[in-house]
Formats: sequence, structure tokens, C-alpha cells
Amino acid sequence: MSLRIAIGLMIAGFVVGVWQGKEIVLASQSSKEPALVTCKQLTDDGPPKNRHIVLTDFCSGEYIVYTTARPVTSQNYTGPYKYLYIAAMPRTEGEGQQEIEAKDIRLLLKFNNVRSDDHLTQLLDRTTLQGLLVTGVESMDWEDKKLLRDSYVGTDLERCYILEVGRKPASLLAAVGGTAGGAVMALAGLAILLWPWIQKKRQAALDRAASAVPVEQARFEVADARDQLPATKTRPRHDDSPIKFD
Repeated sequence: MSLRIAIGLMIAGFVVGVWQGKEIVLASQSSKEPALVTCKQLTDDGPPKNRHIVLTDFCSGEYIVYTTARPVTSQNYTGPYKYLYIAAMPRTEGEGQQEIEAKDIRLLLKFNNVRSDDHLTQLLDRTTLQGLLVTGVESMDWEDKKLLRDSYVGTDLERCYILEVGRKPASLLAAVGGTAGGAVMALAGLAILLWPWIQKKRQAALDRAASAVPVEQARFEVADARDQLPATKTRPRHDDSPIKFD
């Protein structure tokens, strides 16, 4: 049981630490107030210093790549979606949703917890989208990448920016606290895992100490043994007394 608890704490601590570490990076490169950025500015000039932005003047692509919370059996699935990706391009006058050439795609919009296709349409009909640029900090799942490449053939996903719509930067202090909490959990799990070994080593050291005789005590014991030996005396080999014969 203790082994399971230790491993569970270590895994949970690691996951929390990594997750909060990403939040620290995003929070340190974002401000509470979002920067107003057009889609053309973003795709031409790259992300601004502030990752928290309000995107304007954009139009969306035709295909979506989505993930659901439970298995899908219908070919005409219309939601809800756990999250989804859709390509975006700079808007030109009079354009709404349009088919985008794959080679020109530089921006992917990520939406979380979309209830239905109608809900997605409402989101994309907005003139602005607030969100957080997570490019370089968080990456897409390999299966999402594969489906996006299949949907937008020729797209270089390594050059694409990802805007997670609706997301705001976390508090830097809270993120640091979360990272510290994850480290404590991992260390607690490691301590539980190593405790039996530490106890065994400690007991072995105590046993060795108990069986060993201190040097000073050994000296006293040798001195006492010498005092208990028979007294030794000397005398001349020959004495002057005459030898008597009976």
C-alpha cells in the first residue's frame, strides 16, 4: 500500500510541477490586459511580447479537428467537443468562413468545451477573440497533428501559432505556489518510498555501534586485567647461606 501511495505522490507531483511550470512561463510573458492584434499582424510579424491578446480581422477555415470526452459512433457528430482546432487567416473585405490554402496557414485557433456546431459558429462569428498564445510552451497531440495535416494538406504545423481562445494567464504567484506544491508532493512520495531502506540502514548502524567496544573502555579493561595478574618478584640466583645436608 505504501508503495502505491509513494508512486502516486511522485507521479502526481511531477504532473503538477510540469503543468504549473508551463503556467509560470505563460504568466511571465503575459499581462493582465490583452494586446489588440490583427490576424495579419500576427501571421506576418509573429507573436507580440504579450502572449495575452485580442485577435481581430480574422476568418476561419473549413475543417475542424476535434476531441470528445467519450467515444463517437455517429458519422454526423455535432458536439459536444472537449476541444477542437480550426485554421484561421487574415480577413479580407466581405469574407467570412473560407477555404484556406494549406501553405498559407500560420494560425490555429483552439477552442475548449464547445457545446455544438452551432456554438462554434457563434464563436467564429465574433469580430474579436480573446485568448492566450501557447506556441512554444504547449504542443498539440500527435494524433491532432496528423488529422490537421490530413485536413489541410501541405500545412507546415511547425510554423503555425496556436491561440487558445478564452484562456487567460494565471497568477504568477499562484503558479509558483503550484510548482512548489508539486515538488513537495514528489519529495513526500520519494521519502515514503525510501523510508524502509533508511530505517534498515539506521538499525544496522545502531547494531554495529552496540556491538563495538569504545577505545577508552578497552584501555581500562586491559589495565584492570594487568592488575589482576600474580605479582612478579626478582631475587639473586645464588644466596650466601650455607648449604645444609641432612
